[in-house]
Amino acid sequence: MQHTCFRWFNVSQLRIKIVPPNEISESIVAKTRAIQEAQVTENRRQVDVADAERKIAGAKVDSEQAVIQASGSVEAIKKERLS
Repeated sequence: MQHTCFRWFNVSQLRIKIVPPNEISESIVAKTRAIQEAQVTENRRQVDVADAERKIAGAKVDSEQAVIQASGSVEAIKKERLS
């Protein structure tokens, strides 16, 4: 069986059901698992960073509100003392 594929080469034999040795298959599976575990770890890290940033933003808002309220209280006390 001979097929012409593109203009650069000819495929003269097609082998179907080629099975690599077990060591290669196991190596491929192990590498795939390692890559997936690394991706899961990176995704969890990104989620943790996003959660931390959200908490920091919330804390800043709370802090700013506390400063504004304290400033208002100080102004009220000053006005009361001057009256």
